[in-house]
Amino acid sequence: MKKYFLFVLFFFSFTIVFGQGKVNGVIISKTDKTPIEYVHIEVRTIGDNQTFAGAVTDANGRFEIDRLPYSDYMLLFSFIGYEKSDGIRFSVSRDKPTANLGSLELEESAHELGEVVVSGQRSTYINKLNFLHKSVILTTRRYS
Repeated sequence: MKKYFLFVLFFFSFTIVFGQGKVNGVIISKTDKTPIEYVHIEVRTIGDNQTFAGAVTDANGRFEIDRLPYSDYMLLFSFIGYEKSDGIRFSVSRDKPTANLGSLELEESAHELGEVVVSGQRSTYINKLNFLHKSVILTTRRYS
């Protein structure tokens, strides 16, 4: 029993000293305010700008990233067909372990593509019957 108590005490003291928080929110379209699924979410540390964690939004546009040590972070998010976000600063601390960012908007990106030309060639197949040997010969000839 004493070993069990020491383990529990050690575990809780470890989580208090090395506290962890989380960030959550919803990504929506700026034009029609509908949630966007599969948006790439990236959490970077402010000091060295290194990627710390990442996630993808669910079918309702929601995301949650946990196990963030207490610190200041930058949240970046992007998706194909939308402009990349400038980044949103947030902090996770002992006083505020959860950073709820609410609804974050992504603006659609419209880029006009140039002309696309699709061309191809087709091979012609000619089937001949050879009655002398009672077999079928398959030959291929390309006509240009």
